[in-house]
Amino acid sequence: MKKIKVKNTYNLNLVGKPIQDIDFLENSEMFIINPNRIKNFKAKLVVKENESVSIGSLLLIDKKQPHLKFLSPVSGVIKEIVYGHRRVIEKIVIQKDKNEKTEQLFDPTDLSQLEKLNREDVVNRLVDGGLWNLITQYPFEVAPKQDDIAPSIYVTVDYDEPFMPESEVFLKESYEDFLFGLEVVKKLSDKVNVGVSSTNAFDKDKLDSITTHKLEGQYPANNPGIFLYHNKTSQEENSSWGIRSLDVIRMGQLFKSGTYPIERLIVLAGSHAKKPRYIKTREAVSLKFLSNEISNEDPIRVIAGGVLTGDKVNFDYGLGYKDYAINLIREGQERELLTFFRGGYDKPTFGNTYLSAINKKQKFTMTSSINGGYRACISCGVCAKVCQVDSAPQMIMKSLNVDDIETAVKYGLLDIVDTGLYTYVCPSK
Repeated sequence: MKKIKVKNTYNLNLVGKPIQDIDFLENSEMFIINPNRIKNFKAKLVVKENESVSIGSLLLIDKKQPHLKFLSPVSGVIKEIVYGHRRVIEKIVIQKDKNEKTEQLFDPTDLSQLEKLNREDVVNRLVDGGLWNLITQYPFEVAPKQDDIAPSIYVTVDYDEPFMPESEVFLKESYEDFLFGLEVVKKLSDKVNVGVSSTNAFDKDKLDSITTHKLEGQYPANNPGIFLYHNKTSQEENSSWGIRSLDVIRMGQLFKSGTYPIERLIVLAGSHAKKPRYIKTREAVSLKFLSNEISNEDPIRVIAGGVLTGDKVNFDYGLGYKDYAINLIREGQERELLTFFRGGYDKPTFGNTYLSAINKKQKFTMTSSINGGYRACISCGVCAKVCQVDSAPQMIMKSLNVDDIETAVKYGLLDIVDTGLYTYVCPSK
């Protein structure tokens, strides 16, 4: 087993960490799909209003890449399709049937049957099962084409961004599905690397049998793109693929059942969550249930995903295709009087700007405030201190501002991974 120590990582010690209790959320009558939240995707509808759909029915395809399919997570009737600016599909509302129907996409597969499948069969089942878009191809972080072959695949077990599910919780629930999903992934490439955090708290014996690398470091050491950068041995590997463990679990569930997996174990967390915890629910469930989960009447920022990389959403949205966490933090619209003259015991600081730097164990309340407007870059070089891929973020940004792509590539543009840390530590935001 190889050890990789990732430098320049950062620990966001925040208030609102979820307890490991798991609650069950009752299904709502209305389910909401938001195609405008799917990155690098030009949605084309294949259904109409008042049309009936089953679990696993085809809803959307990509206009440019028809192999990217999105399936219905609910059986019912399409009540409304909402369009936004330039006819962008913002929302598909489905009213759930009392007796739901599930579409059988293919026959259930066991391990012996999986071994007999060739790579093309596995790819077709992932495409038809609506899960091909869970794979990330680097360096552009897009879904691969159907006929692409990965030089290697990087699977990471742990999530280290606040607040995302912890592997010791979801592997207890779905360890066998993860193992099966890993066998599915191995059919896609001859070289599959599995990285596990050095602080992983799940059963060591179970994980050691499948682990190829131990990843040391705080956020974002367990990002597949960071894992790839520190392990690649050739230029060819720059186009490798990355998959996260919860997505591997869904692949295992798809093959074992032959039906589209709709169940989700998500985290509800953040400083303004009444009870931060794990919730079992299903894809596309309406987020209106969050109105009962807020701890006070402060302005709220609802983030679908981790606090640094998630999307800003509201109660009119549904649980997204790749959502495994909902974070509730303060909106942070208020202005502070004489803020520069305050000690800042209660404010997080990357450097030693505030007195909070004295107490390294203190937990802080995250808000969306950027402490003013957007400012010009002051060439401080702070972003480089949280760059895990030996690039020059500041020089890349300046090169891109003048459309000098070649210079940006020389400074490491194609190695950069979207982690949100550069903006978080940047004094100018």
